This record gives sequence, structure tokens and C-alpha cells, in this order.
Amino acid sequence: MDLRVEKPRPGSDSLGEWAWLPRMIDKARATYHGNPGTYAHPCGRDRMLLSQMGITVEEFRDIIERTSTDEEVLAEVEALRAEKGAD
Repeated sequence: MDLRVEKPRPGSDSLGEWAWLPRMIDKARATYHGNPGTYAHPCGRDRMLLSQMGITVEEFRDIIERTSTDEEVLAEVEALRAEKGAD
């Protein structure tokens, strides 16, 4: 995703039980590919969601780097949460 030419999804969009996650995925993919435009990742809201999910910025980056779809990201997030014993 190139956020210099398109916008990330709205923050109100959800993936699984997580509002903001689709937007954070868009911003993360763009950031890690060098195309963040004027968007920041991880911003304060990203960090808040990651904290609620019980995963670190580094763990999320690893997930983003090894997945290609939203469904894969969600599955990896949920697997990591289960591994950590998060609710």
C-alpha cells in the first residue's frame, strides 16, 4: 500500500473484534515498505491497540512482514495472544 496516493481504511473499520486494526495494517504495510505518506505508524492509537491486544510493536511488525491478507494478520494476532495467555 502506498499512502502517498491512497488513504488507509477508516479507524472505525474492524477486523475480528478489533476496531482500528484494518487501518493499522494499512499504515504498517505502507511504513515498512517506505510509503507512509503523511501517516505515522506506530502512532499513539496504534500503540494503544497493540497494548490492548497484548503484543509489541516488534511482534506486530513480524506478523505484517510474514502475512499478506487481513485474515492472516488476524489469525497470527490471535495465535500470539493465545500463546501469551491473553484474554
